[in-house]
Amino acid sequence: MIVAKELRKSNIVEYLLYMWHVEEILRAHSFNFFEIDKSIVARYNQPPEIMTEIRNWYRQLVNQMINEDLQEVGHLKYLNEILFRLNDLHIDLINSIQEEKYAEFYRFALPVLNDLRKKTSKENITEIEVCLNGLYGVMLLRMQGKPIGAETNEAIAVIGKMLSYLALRYHQRNK
Repeated sequence: MIVAKELRKSNIVEYLLYMWHVEEILRAHSFNFFEIDKSIVARYNQPPEIMTEIRNWYRQLVNQMINEDLQEVGHLKYLNEILFRLNDLHIDLINSIQEEKYAEFYRFALPVLNDLRKKTSKENITEIEVCLNGLYGVMLLRMQGKPIGAETNEAIAVIGKMLSYLALRYHQRNK
């Protein structure tokens, strides 16, 4: 909750990746709040009132995911809405003459994006979701301690630059 709040204010792309990971952690614990409390919440070293807030945040996420029938796959509705707003901004920036910098990031990232799109099994997936899926996949590999090739690191760096700029513009527009 603490990390999520900060990321939502500072970097919306990192926030989405973080929340996707939280969703997976909740699924891994089969939405069992006792297990979530024991293995996740208990690790926080915060005053009692903050611990209560953290517990309530996780409990709310569990309830939302169950209510939205996301026990197996998928993302919370409000996260998908953020993703679609990011994609709309992405399209606006590509088509704006004042945003040559973003257009340049996009042109540089396009071959990587096309390669990633070929590797996805999802249909009707936006370019931004393709990028986020790629970043999320690499993040998981790193967390598992698996090796990541130089080509993959370069590709992720290219996408990362584009998404960093997109996140910056998102926060500027939403102030």
